Amino acid sequence: METFFNTIVTSLATATDWVLAPLRSLPGLSPESTASQFAVTLVFIAAIIFLAALVRGLAGFGFPLVAVSVLALFYPPAFVVPLIVILQASFGLIDLTRIHRQADWPLLSKIVLGSVIGTPFGVVILLVVPETYLRMIIGLLIMLASYILLRGFTLRSRPSTPAQFGTGIVCGFMHGAAAMSGPPAVFMLLASQTDPLRARATLFALYALVAWVAIISMRLAGAIDLRNVALGLALLPLMFAGFETGKELYHRLHPKLFRPIATLVLMATGFVLFVKSLIAGIL
Repeated sequence: METFFNTIVTSLATATDWVLAPLRSLPGLSPESTASQFAVTLVFIAAIIFLAALVRGLAGFGFPLVAVSVLALFYPPAFVVPLIVILQASFGLIDLTRIHRQADWPLLSKIVLGSVIGTPFGVVILLVVPETYLRMIIGLLIMLASYILLRGFTLRSRPSTPAQFGTGIVCGFMHGAAAMSGPPAVFMLLASQTDPLRARATLFALYALVAWVAIISMRLAGAIDLRNVALGLALLPLMFAGFETGKELYHRLHPKLFRPIATLVLMATGFVLFVKSLIAGIL
């Protein structure tokens, strides 16, 4: 019995060590780091994941904005970006099982098709224009669009098919140029006064599709391995808890508050992108 117990303990320790292996490459950590050092790092990362997921549950988007912006200040992008993509893709599967009937799939199909066409143009522009300046311009445009929404701009009717397709092209362009495809879709849904529940469901479906495209691309490029996936899955309950907390706050708010809250998060996206690019340009 004692041998069996020791085997179980050893197996759990080995599995835990394997899952936490990606943390060993982070600044300040190494294979010789103490358990408390690993615990502090893991708790900090988990807290940021929870906070970012809370924003997502409240506003309907913003998880990468908060998570990547904060974590990238302390850890290498090569660690942060795959982790966030894994969480987005994993949680996206949960989203799709819950919101597939609420999402606007006809609209979403045109956005996705347009983004497939727009992405190569964004990549080409990224190769021609310095990345720092390009991200600054995109950040300013997002802030301008947010200001227009705050001023009360609305569309009188549902966007036409060419407008939906065009929005998808802009989404793809921004994805290729700045790895940020959501803002154009957010702007269109808010400006068209789409029902908040339908708008949130459509955005969640969009993020799930984009995340799975990204995770497949990263896997093919060797940027993600099974240990990254294991760490992401270990943090998934924290994302779920944060999202449910944010969603509960959303349901406690008056429906009319959805647009201003979402618009402010959109503006914060542009502001963070602009400031980070400005600092990178100065340094």
